[in-house]
Amino acid sequence: MIRWTAPIAFLAAMFITPTATATLVIDMDLPALTSEATHVVHADVLSTRTVDANGQFTTEVQLAVRDMLKRTSGLANGAKLTIELPGGIVGDLAQMVPGAPQLQEGDEVVLFLWQRNAETRPRILGLAQGAWKVIRTLHNAEARRDRRGIGLVNPTTRAIQERRPPSELDRIDLHVLLHRIRTHASKGDVPR
Repeated sequence: MIRWTAPIAFLAAMFITPTATATLVIDMDLPALTSEATHVVHADVLSTRTVDANGQFTTEVQLAVRDMLKRTSGLANGAKLTIELPGGIVGDLAQMVPGAPQLQEGDEVVLFLWQRNAETRPRILGLAQGAWKVIRTLHNAEARRDRRGIGLVNPTTRAIQERRPPSELDRIDLHVLLHRIRTHASKGDVPR
């Protein structure tokens, strides 16, 4: 009976101990996000659709651009833009990527996007780090981001950083966020 104690304790620990999953991304502050992004948009989510490409799910998100805060291509305010998120749900199957933002039809968002070239769809830069949802109340509009599911890597040392409590930029007045983005974007050589 004593021989089984250690293996049973090990198996119990495997099933009882919670596991943490995170996707590692480079920690970027607002100036870094703005600088690295090829597009920064304030937009409304029009629709989402998951595509199964040989067992790898991606979600196509169609946006109506309210304001193009930074652009490196000919997109303008009012344009429709389709971006791609990793993961999604097809029928009874789901593929989830820790740290990937979850966008739904009707969401108002501010997104930092990165597009490799004209043949690819833009993706959100830094996963959840580059996605804010706008919450409107009677008297104000607040931008919030949820960085659960991402682990941050120090851009200088490349060391994984300790988990930090939410920063001021995880919850900020929408107009303050938009002003800061415009300020940082205007400091670069980016066509506006």
